[in-house]
Amino acid sequence: MKIIFSINLFFIAIFAFGQTTFQSQKVEDFAKLYGVVRYFHPSDESAKIDWKAFAVYGVKEINKAKNQEEFEQKLKDLFLPIAPSISFHGDYYKWDKNLKYPVYWEHRGLGVDSQKKNYKSERFNKSSSEKSFKAVAININENSLKGKKIKLVYESQTKEGKAYCYLKLLDSNKKSLKFATHQNSPVVSDTWELRELFIDGLNDFYKLSVGLVADEGNCSFRNLKLYFENSKNNWEEIKLPAFDNKEWYSIKKAQFNVVKSEITILNQTDQINQLKNTDITINWDKYYTVKLSNDVNVVVPIVVYANETNTLPISNIVDFKKLKQSIETTNTTEFNQEISVANIIIIWNIFKHFYPYQNEVVLDWNKVLQNGTKDAYDDKDGAQHKLTLEKFTENFKDAHINIFSKSELLVNNSYSSPISFRWVGEKLVVKDVMKDYDGKLKKGDVINEINNKPTAFVLDSVSQYISGSKQWKKWVAIRRINRGAENTSLLLKNENNLLFDLKRNIKFKDNKDFFEREGKKGFEEINKDIYYINHEKLNAGIVDSLIPIINKHKGLIIDLRGYAFNDQEHSILSYTSIVDTTKWLCPAKIYTPDYSNIEEDCSGHKLNTYKANTFLKTKNVLLVDERSISNTEMLAQVVKHYKIATILGRPTAGANGNINEINLLNGFKVIFTGMKVKNPDGSQFHSIGVIPDVLVKETVEDIKQGRDSFMEKAIEVLNKEI
Repeated sequence: MKIIFSINLFFIAIFAFGQTTFQSQKVEDFAKLYGVVRYFHPSDESAKIDWKAFAVYGVKEINKAKNQEEFEQKLKDLFLPIAPSISFHGDYYKWDKNLKYPVYWEHRGLGVDSQKKNYKSERFNKSSSEKSFKAVAININENSLKGKKIKLVYESQTKEGKAYCYLKLLDSNKKSLKFATHQNSPVVSDTWELRELFIDGLNDFYKLSVGLVADEGNCSFRNLKLYFENSKNNWEEIKLPAFDNKEWYSIKKAQFNVVKSEITILNQTDQINQLKNTDITINWDKYYTVKLSNDVNVVVPIVVYANETNTLPISNIVDFKKLKQSIETTNTTEFNQEISVANIIIIWNIFKHFYPYQNEVVLDWNKVLQNGTKDAYDDKDGAQHKLTLEKFTENFKDAHINIFSKSELLVNNSYSSPISFRWVGEKLVVKDVMKDYDGKLKKGDVINEINNKPTAFVLDSVSQYISGSKQWKKWVAIRRINRGAENTSLLLKNENNLLFDLKRNIKFKDNKDFFEREGKKGFEEINKDIYYINHEKLNAGIVDSLIPIINKHKGLIIDLRGYAFNDQEHSILSYTSIVDTTKWLCPAKIYTPDYSNIEEDCSGHKLNTYKANTFLKTKNVLLVDERSISNTEMLAQVVKHYKIATILGRPTAGANGNINEINLLNGFKVIFTGMKVKNPDGSQFHSIGVIPDVLVKETVEDIKQGRDSFMEKAIEVLNKEI
């Protein structure tokens, strides 16, 4: 049964599931072998495969197998050309004793397909020493661009490196006046991605430079189109010369090939550089056995050996080329059942082998895979598939997890009703109403039904698609209940059985404080003894300027109910004497499947490297709740461990650690926590959060009276301490 929440209503849809036991078994076996070979078998052939397209092709092929014998042959046809040293008979491949050079994967987190620089995956003895970017560019001298907004539209793909474009405004001496780039969010996908890049044209620039960049690999570009915004606010195209035109020139001696309307920047990275021999220490098993159904055991070398040019053994060239061509011609752009199932296979392997909280979130991995593929077979479009991916990732209790999609089928949810909600225990309560709201709902009303369903049922229905701690799920559920497409209805019934039909006609983004925040001011004096700062609304410079004023008071309230976008380095810590010597932020190197052989390199908080001459002299209270997440929680963890302040409020979200961001098929993307974070004392933090020293229990009466129970309790605590 799959329960789907739409922005207009909740409904239960029971799908006819067409998988047989044999079909399910085939997909699960393929998925298990796929992840081990894809991420841990380091052959040259494996490194040349479009693995996302391979997942789609593989699902399609194994579905053709009518019995176990045909299925096993399909697996051999799929994997042996790219992993010629694996064995389907339980044998261990015996390497030539004269081979000196071991090759294996070293993952610093998951760097494959990642768009985050924190994570990197390389094959030992097969990484390139040439890391600098190479580019081709063209200079455009077009008066119609001056003073206008400019847009570059392009498609790009890359087999191994990173691809992006830039726009640069130059003066007559070729010096840069203005610059825009996708360098911080490059294309790392081996399928074509559509991108748009914008820059505002100056009135006095001389030329516009359009650059196409290949960073660490061979990158291709096509369908470049340049536009400017005309006086009617329409985009008007400026024709760019064809790629074979001599106006396109090389930067950093980039080589490039032009095929019809496509350009590929060549950055050769396949040669082994600075070879290291077998004297290196390998302290893990060099083989991994993938146990499939029907007692089929596939032995996959985790370490292979190479000569000066190739990993060995070399695959049958004819078989490899045939497979590679079949993969490259597989449809990965139009949503279908194979893509849906392939995305589950990919994402299951990402979490199975790289998720850092596997001890904290104990799972039946086989059951997770079975349920995920079963749901994926039911998906008819991108909107359903997004729900499937969200339901799948709920298993990992990670509040960082987010599923994004470019699918046009997904419904716009940028509007909200003119009221805001909060949970008071298990009751959903109207927190506030907008001034222009002319209805009869009022602050403190308890909502018993949403769209003709009991509120508890709605919470359960929505929560199955939200990953994270219980407190985080309840907070995010409010967003999902309230938000939707413009002018859609939100039907509410209060505890007096009065029915209210609200329209979602308020832009959420423009009214975020109303919907999600308590403290509206950045700072203020509460009284002569107590000062208040809202960490979310202050940057480091403002904090610096406030310290002399704060120190004229005896107590300080630091409001951390939300996310501190503007002060990522936690500048307030610079005015304390603490230096964090604990080891609780733990990136890992991963060498083998199942997150089973890792090297953690834990450290403490290093963001507050600057130490001021003046320290905080106040007694401090830090306000937190379920909205406090990630980098914000890092500050709360340090404050709690070193007793810098009394922590007051409700448990925080319980999600810290640098996020990772991986592209999936068909324009989908998953974001998740890629690095483990503990509490500074070594205890579990994930999905628990920072537990306050003083818990605050907000009441319905508090909301009715417009009281901030957090602030009232904070003042009470400080009055006892100062």
